[in-house]
Amino acid sequence: MPQSLDKLGTSLETNSGVNIELNKTVFTRLDELEILVRQNIQWNELVYQEAKRTRRRLTLMVVGDWLRLFLWLTPLILGAIFLPPLFRKAEQLYTDTIVRPQQKIEGEYNRALDSIRHLNNIVSSTIPKF
Repeated sequence: MPQSLDKLGTSLETNSGVNIELNKTVFTRLDELEILVRQNIQWNELVYQEAKRTRRRLTLMVVGDWLRLFLWLTPLILGAIFLPPLFRKAEQLYTDTIVRPQQKIEGEYNRALDSIRHLNNIVSSTIPKF
């Protein structure tokens, strides 16, 4: 069988050697089909290129999402590692500078109140009642 339609001419030879006369409508139909196949191939190439671009963009989006997740989790993990000792130091500093002096002041205040009450009791017991 011949390889192209240009070499065919107007007849096609089959395996049995019988010549089949092809009319012009068949050739025009074959030409139209060949044109349509070529157009289809061109469209397929365009679609393939767009799919390739889309795939690349999606890959970049996935990489960007992982990078964004990494950027969010890194400070949280580092904070979980390094902040507890800092919080313990801050709590100790708070206790040493505010809580203990306040307890000391409250203790002295309570002792002063007890002394005043005691003096009040002494004074009230020494003053005669009318």
